[in-house]
Amino acid sequence: MQYDPATYKAFKKAYLRYIKHIASIENGGETPEKEVTSFSATDLEIDDRGMPRVPDPIVNINKMETNITQQQVIRALFTKHYGE
Repeated sequence: MQYDPATYKAFKKAYLRYIKHIASIENGGETPEKEVTSFSATDLEIDDRGMPRVPDPIVNINKMETNITQQQVIRALFTKHYGE
């Protein structure tokens, strides 16, 4: 028994498009888009100890951490420190 047939139908349609997209990437038909980041070394905020301030974790709807911003902070610090 379905609680909301219209929502299930929309979900199924979107999921099938997603599966076809992933299959196309895996088969070499198309390349995945690179994520555009907007964080650079100039955006680093340094604390009293000389370490970068990392923003609070961002969580998604399932309360799981989405850590892309923290990865960008660390990447910017390493690029600035080791890139010269």
